[in-house]
Amino acid sequence: MLGKLSFDGDIASWSREFAEQAASLVTEFKATRHLMVQDFYQLLPMPKTADDSDAVQFVSYDGHDAALFVFAGHGGGRETVRLRGLQPDADYSVGRRPQGRPHRTRGSELMAEGLSVDLSPNEGCMWRITAQMA
Repeated sequence: MLGKLSFDGDIASWSREFAEQAASLVTEFKATRHLMVQDFYQLLPMPKTADDSDAVQFVSYDGHDAALFVFAGHGGGRETVRLRGLQPDADYSVGRRPQGRPHRTRGSELMAEGLSVDLSPNEGCMWRITAQMA
C-alpha cells in the first residue's frame, strides 16, 4: 500500500471473504493515496536486521491528514512512534485501519509523547490521523 496498487494471479478464484477483504483494502488505498506524494517522515531508525521494526508517515502539506505505517520485525512488540508534521493545536482522530475504534488526541501529544503501537511478530498496520474541525 506504500505506492502503486496491483494484483497478480488468479483473482477469480479468491473466496468471497478474501475478495471482500481485498475490496476493503482497495478502499483504504484510495483514501490515502493522495498522501503518498506529500510530506514523508521516516519515524524509526532504518531497520538493519529482520528483527528491527520500521515506521513511516505520510502527511498532507497542511498537516490535517496523515497515514502512519508500522511494520514489526520478527520479534514484534511495542513501539512508541512520535509523529511529525501535524498541527500542534489541532484535535485528531486516530484509528487503526481498516478496523479499530478511533480516539481523539491533540497534535502536540502525538508529536511529543507519540503513539503506542503493539504488533505481533512480522505484522504491519496502518493508522489514519485526521484533524477534526471545530
